[in-house]
Amino acid sequence: MPQMAGLSIGPGACGDASPTGDPGRTARKVPGIDRDRAILICVTLAGLVLFVARATLVGQDANWDLQNYHDYAAYALLHWRYGLDVGAAGLQGYFNPLPYVPSYLLRHHLPPLLAASVLAAAQSVVVPLLWILSGQLLRSSGAGLPCRAAATACGVWTAMTVSEIGTSFADLPLAAPVLGALCCVLASDRATDLGRARARDRLLVLAGLLAGTATGLKLTNAILGIGLLIACLPPWPIGRATAGRALRFAGGGVVGILATAGPWAALMWIRYGDPVFPAFNTVFRSRSAAVRTFADADFLPHGPIDASTYPFRIAAGLHPTAENPFAEPRLALLAVLLGVLLLGRLFRPVIRRDRAATGLALVRALIFTGAGVCLWLATFAIERYEIVGEMMAGVLAIALLPRLLPAQLLTPAACALAVLTIGLTRPADWWHRGWADPFRVSLPDPLRRPAAYVLVVHPSGYWASALPGGSRFYSALSAVTGVGVGGVLAAQRSDGLAHPPGGLVRTLGDDVPMAEAARRGLAALGFVPAAPCLRLPSLWWVNTIVCRADRVAGRSRAASDLPLNAPVDFSWNGSGWVYLGQGWANGGPTGTAMDEAAAELILAQHPTGRPSLLELRFARPVPDAGLGILLNGRPIPAGAEPDQAATIRRICLAAAAVGGPVVTTSIRLHRPDPGAMPTPILAAMILRDPAPAPCADGD
Repeated sequence: MPQMAGLSIGPGACGDASPTGDPGRTARKVPGIDRDRAILICVTLAGLVLFVARATLVGQDANWDLQNYHDYAAYALLHWRYGLDVGAAGLQGYFNPLPYVPSYLLRHHLPPLLAASVLAAAQSVVVPLLWILSGQLLRSSGAGLPCRAAATACGVWTAMTVSEIGTSFADLPLAAPVLGALCCVLASDRATDLGRARARDRLLVLAGLLAGTATGLKLTNAILGIGLLIACLPPWPIGRATAGRALRFAGGGVVGILATAGPWAALMWIRYGDPVFPAFNTVFRSRSAAVRTFADADFLPHGPIDASTYPFRIAAGLHPTAENPFAEPRLALLAVLLGVLLLGRLFRPVIRRDRAATGLALVRALIFTGAGVCLWLATFAIERYEIVGEMMAGVLAIALLPRLLPAQLLTPAACALAVLTIGLTRPADWWHRGWADPFRVSLPDPLRRPAAYVLVVHPSGYWASALPGGSRFYSALSAVTGVGVGGVLAAQRSDGLAHPPGGLVRTLGDDVPMAEAARRGLAALGFVPAAPCLRLPSLWWVNTIVCRADRVAGRSRAASDLPLNAPVDFSWNGSGWVYLGQGWANGGPTGTAMDEAAAELILAQHPTGRPSLLELRFARPVPDAGLGILLNGRPIPAGAEPDQAATIRRICLAAAAVGGPVVTTSIRLHRPDPGAMPTPILAAMILRDPAPAPCADGD
């Protein structure tokens, strides 16, 4: 293990002392030191095997953020896309990309299973760090190796830790420098006890450097850095020694932040006028983003009382801090044990006094965890950002047991508590796909040429690295994401779409109906989707669809042209997607199904000066009474065959004046009683130039 100024920060000095807490442990014979290191190596290898096994069992990582910005951010940095794309990964595409470069390189240069295994092996470094921390916190308690192993296991196997093993999330790998920083802070007290002032100072600077590095790479870690700074303050009252500790830590933190975030902040400042673009734009007022904070407040508690219930709701699996279900009991367990400990001070006959006074290491760890949890609840309340808090709560729950139980009960209670806690833990699933069907990109020939792609849905950023490198990527959802609404980015997008690579502009989205916001955003850019369309297997859930984009003007909803006598195919292989409004879903190989009680078709009718007849063809008969039709919001009769179970509906469209504007037409189908009939599946649509009789009045 590394040493600083003669002080080991390995297991021997970071808390793995004898049961009696003898400070002379550092002077033990070499065989004793070798034993400590051998145990640490075994713990490290066990953690590595555990993490790799977990990664190989759950399948290929397909999380939402990977699809959105984890892959794109690294790709954009390595291929310097900042003067080319606009909003390809939403606002997150402008976060510091450095944490995502290692996982990107592994994914793109190794087979999927091997890449996940290597990534998991690297993430397992938190296991030996938690082992060292457990030793530091249990040093004066008389606890043996089984108790320390229980504390380590309880800290390792948390809901967020397990859920992120083998994934592209940065929270787990960046937990390592934070845990390392806490190790250094606690080891600095040991150096003080041994009279090694220079080693103490270096450890505090190193702790700040590690915490600053984690913060610079991901700014949400700032709450952990603040928690560590507060933990440096005891013992009180604050004097010169306390101020010196805090200043050394803070100095190292500033250096760490500047080294890891400084160049990126400078780039964002120079390009967009906001060093943390697009965040805090109410302060920096970058013209390239909307004037708002861009803070995610979806999971924040509604006041202190609500916040106090979060640990228990999280333990019960109600997941108020994440979209996907999980259960994490450690914060609630720690709160309960602390409550029992405080009551024990009032009722000493009921709760046995501890055999030794609480160590300074335990006090600092509790302050760090408590401050971090409070700041987390006040700023984000997103569970992934509390991964270190989960780990520390698990370790601290075991570390408090010596204050509550007699020595003979300590080991069985610690092991039982660890097993129970792990058993009650339910990790979240951020989406995986099976190893038998890993995601691989095989582009059809038409997509091998560079083009400008207008993204009509997020997440789609991962397609940037899969499509030809000369392509450009522009979000149609600037009004939603707030990025690219003006300034440099808007000008960059406008110029790129005016001069697309090869003269080609395409839309790219999910093979589900385009959201209304995307349709309006596409229209604002002056484009509509058009046939032909190609479908590609996506990383998760539903196919990706790529269609030609036609430049038009004056259409508020990006309604696509529907030419006369050109059948539109709504099957898996067709291009009916360009006409789908909300309410549709994949209906199988024969067509597109009404997914809701109402569904809309949106099209542009050419100004021919004559009425036209729109024919809707369904894959199976639809009772006349079971389907209503609204044309531009007005109920109309739809011709059905005499058997009242026709597969065809005919709609007369009024004549549009020659030379007039293109008319946007909305066809809304609705089912009065959705449960009374099978789901209608639209197979085809065709616009005809009818004989005068059927639509003489354009009704």
